[in-house]
Amino acid sequence: MFTSLIASNISMLNQARHAVASLSPAQYANAPQGFHSSIGQHIRHILDHYRSLLNTQGDLVDYERRERNTPVENDPAAALIHISQVSQQLFELPARRLRLQIEGCHADAHVVTAETSSERELMFVLSHTVHHFAIIGIYLRVLGVAAPADFGVAPSTLRFQKQQASTVSA
Repeated sequence: MFTSLIASNISMLNQARHAVASLSPAQYANAPQGFHSSIGQHIRHILDHYRSLLNTQGDLVDYERRERNTPVENDPAAALIHISQVSQQLFELPARRLRLQIEGCHADAHVVTAETSSERELMFVLSHTVHHFAIIGIYLRVLGVAAPADFGVAPSTLRFQKQQASTVSA
């Protein structure tokens, strides 16, 4: 299961690589009309989550401690480098027990820690990436940039659609 999760995440990052490579610097760095964030900001956010998992402090994962306003947000070339680095680092991620730390969402929030594992967190970053790809897919359509039909579609949805198609054709 662990190697399959790594392969699935790398596949997602390859989709990011193709999407980023298809954009001009302006399309990548500027929010489309009517939107408040850019494709570059979404890519940076995705990569920040991967880096949070890959750069755990001991066994502690903290997705809230991440960089912002980095060159990845505005420079597609920097994004491509970081995508490649994260993809390579995923191969080195050990299967192990971890602790996840988050801050509560209330004004008087306390830090909460829960037991987790690298497998569970690979599932999370995969789902998180698909979610942001769905938003990026909308941006690509607004910009008139072609994207694969399955870009930003959850694997379970793709399986369901395939199953529905085979039921209809049977």
